[in-house]
Amino acid sequence: MNKKRKSKKLLYAEEHLSCVNYVNSPQTGFRYEEIPAGTYFQKDSITQNYILMFLEGSCSIGSGFYPQRVFKAEEMVLIPKSSVFEGRALETLKVLVFHFHVPLNSCDTVTFEIYSRYCLRIEYDFSPLPFREPLTQFVQQMIHYLKSGIKCAHLFEIKHKEFFLLLRGFYTREQVSYLLYPILGKVLSFKDFILSNYVKAGSIEKLISMSHLSKSSFYDKFKSDFGMTAKQWMLQQQMNIVRAKACEPQVTIKDLMDVIGYSSPTHFNRFCRTYLECTPGELLKISRE
Repeated sequence: MNKKRKSKKLLYAEEHLSCVNYVNSPQTGFRYEEIPAGTYFQKDSITQNYILMFLEGSCSIGSGFYPQRVFKAEEMVLIPKSSVFEGRALETLKVLVFHFHVPLNSCDTVTFEIYSRYCLRIEYDFSPLPFREPLTQFVQQMIHYLKSGIKCAHLFEIKHKEFFLLLRGFYTREQVSYLLYPILGKVLSFKDFILSNYVKAGSIEKLISMSHLSKSSFYDKFKSDFGMTAKQWMLQQQMNIVRAKACEPQVTIKDLMDVIGYSSPTHFNRFCRTYLECTPGELLKISRE
C-alpha cells in the first residue's frame, strides 16, 4: 500500500503571486522572521499595532517608557501603534509578527469594551503573556502558510479573526486585558471603527447597527469626529472607491457597480453623472488614457 505523502510545497504558486490580494491588506497581516543570535534590531514609529509571538529563541526588547525586558519561546507581547522599539536576539529567534489597526470583527469591538473595564486593576510592566493551547498550533500553522508562500489578504483577515477568537476562548479576561493593555481605550475609537468597517457595511444604516449606538448618538458623534454628515462622508468614499477601481486594467462597468453595491445600471449612471460629472463609460475611458 502506498503511503500518503504530505505536501510541503505550495501548488500553483503563480496564481497566488499574481492575485491582486497577494499581500495587499492595509488593515491586517502576518509575517515570519528568523533573526540570528546577536542581531540588533530597531523599529521607528510603527504604523500599526504589533503582537510579537516568539516560537523559538529569546531576545531583549525595550519599548517607549518600558526598559529592556527578556522574551523567550512561547511568549507574546503587544507593541502599540506609533511606538519606537529596539532589541537584540539573545539566541536565534523565530517570531511571528501580527500587525493590525483594529479588530475586524464587530463582536471583538464589543468585547474590547468589556476588557477595558479591567484596566484600572492592572499594573502593566511590559511582561509577556505565555502561549496557551491551541495558540501554539495557530502560530505553527501561520508560519507554515507564510513559508509556503501563501500571503493572501483574505487568509490574513480570517486568521486575524481566529486569533482574537482564541484569546476570548482560551484566556481569562484579565490575561487578555493585560496583553492588550497598551491599546485598550485607544484602538477602538469611533473613527477607527468607521474606517475599518464602512466598506464591509456598505450603508450608514448597517454601520449604525454594527456600532451599537442610537441613530442620534451615531450622527452626532460622526459629525464631531469627521466634520461632516455621515451621508456626505460616505458619498465621498464611494466616489473615491469608484475612481480608484476605474484605473484598474480590464475593469468593467459592472465591476464599478459591484464595488459600491449598486445593482441598477440606471441608478449607477445617475450617480456617476451627478457626482463624477460623466457617464460610467466616459469614466473608464478617462481613467485609461
